[in-house]
Amino acid sequence: MKRILLFSAFALLISAGLWQCSPGTKYTPENMPSKQLHWGYGGGFAGQETSFVLLENGQIFRRNGAGLALQEVKGTKAKTAKNLFKTFDRDLKKYDFNHPGNVYSFVQQQEGSSIRRIAWGDDRFPVEQKAKDFFNQLNALVVE
Repeated sequence: MKRILLFSAFALLISAGLWQCSPGTKYTPENMPSKQLHWGYGGGFAGQETSFVLLENGQIFRRNGAGLALQEVKGTKAKTAKNLFKTFDRDLKKYDFNHPGNVYSFVQQQEGSSIRRIAWGDDRFPVEQKAKDFFNQLNALVVE
């Protein structure tokens, strides 16, 4: 009888652990949460922009060019995504910088209708290293 109880308790613990590790809500480009991190780069001769969207659950979407649809790409762990959102809030949310050049990079946080964008590329206006470092952290998520 003790074995049955121990086995049942063990099975219950395993089930509870798996339930808590479930990925949660899966979003689509048509059904996105209001809080998002965007980053990307663009400009140059063709003027095309490549951008990415990170969600707090770890999903990542990519857009190549203006007006094109978002496509889901390999994501990251929710914990990693949440830490990146916290980093933006802590280090960049109050940083006001908009000096894109002919070729530019950007990071942006969107919460509902509120958008906080940092763009750089104009050599006359160097961006703070923390913005570049954050951009590189985000880009490391999508390196193929």
